[in-house]
Amino acid sequence: MSLENNIPVPVARPMLPPPHAVAPYIEEMHERGIFTNNGPLVQRLEARIAALVNVDSSRVVVANSGTQALESLVAVMEPRVWWVPDWTFTATGLAVLSAGKQLCIGDVDERSWRLDRYPSDLAEGAIVVAPFGGAVDTASLPPASTVIVDAAASLGGLEDLAGLGESHAVMFSLHATKVFGCGEGGVAICGSEHVARQVRSHINFGFAGERVSTIQSVNGKMSEIHAAYAHASLDNLVEESQEWSLAHSRAQTISDRLELNLGPTGLSTVHPYWIVDFETAERRAAVEEALTKEEIGFRQWWPVPLSQMPAFGGHPSEPNPVSAALSASVLGLPSFRGMPVEAFARIETTVSGALAQRLPA
Repeated sequence: MSLENNIPVPVARPMLPPPHAVAPYIEEMHERGIFTNNGPLVQRLEARIAALVNVDSSRVVVANSGTQALESLVAVMEPRVWWVPDWTFTATGLAVLSAGKQLCIGDVDERSWRLDRYPSDLAEGAIVVAPFGGAVDTASLPPASTVIVDAAASLGGLEDLAGLGESHAVMFSLHATKVFGCGEGGVAICGSEHVARQVRSHINFGFAGERVSTIQSVNGKMSEIHAAYAHASLDNLVEESQEWSLAHSRAQTISDRLELNLGPTGLSTVHPYWIVDFETAERRAAVEEALTKEEIGFRQWWPVPLSQMPAFGGHPSEPNPVSAALSASVLGLPSFRGMPVEAFARIETTVSGALAQRLPA
């Protein structure tokens, strides 16, 4: 792939498996005449993901989106009160509200960018976000706390979740922007079969063996056609991961030369981001201005703390200075599979020039 200097560079380029890779699964779907309702492609997908993360397939449930998987986990797990980080994608907080639970918003740690607290007992739960494809790290989860790890972009890192505790769960997204994507979808990895059964019921009108709603619930099932795309993506996961690693290697080289702060996630795992903390709002604004002039895309992935969004107004919150600072200084630069060398060179020249015109942070 080549890229002329006058061609805009997008911040991301979502890619799904090509039609020929999906075709065998689509043909199987049509031959069976099963298109949804926990069909065979969905069941096999759950088994393949279970093998990928080293857990029993009875503890894996796929849903129609990552947000729905997260909402269903919150809905069926015991705590009525859930802490979420102020600095995260809005879906983290919305999942709690949609599940009908009480939302509390806390700050993030300045080193890890993750929620800076765990509940002291099982009466409260916490959604700990693994930011921008960070590792789940089951060993760090306190066994006496109810914790869901919102690891939306982390499945490409091939996580080993064998040590996941019974009061813990993990959510992965299968959105088209993620390393392992199917267009739209999500995965709940549950700490117990009991929770998995409840999640499966929650995304299927509360049915539990009969067509009777046993709990307040939703229609959040994954369709067979989305499962077909997920299978095709999973078939090519190793190659796709290698392509992401190549993009990361080029971004890392530039980051090292320019002494950019990549935060705790960095580029050490397979994820779809090049995240830079420019450390002040002024430095970030200078970079944004230069990138805009050169028609190079960028994204403030989490531009506003949840506590400042109208949807979360009135919910218990504390002053969260770290979240506010990161919202003002962190920026996503272009990074995607197959991104040409010329694009990386343009980004380096543009960012370097912008920073040279500003005093160091």
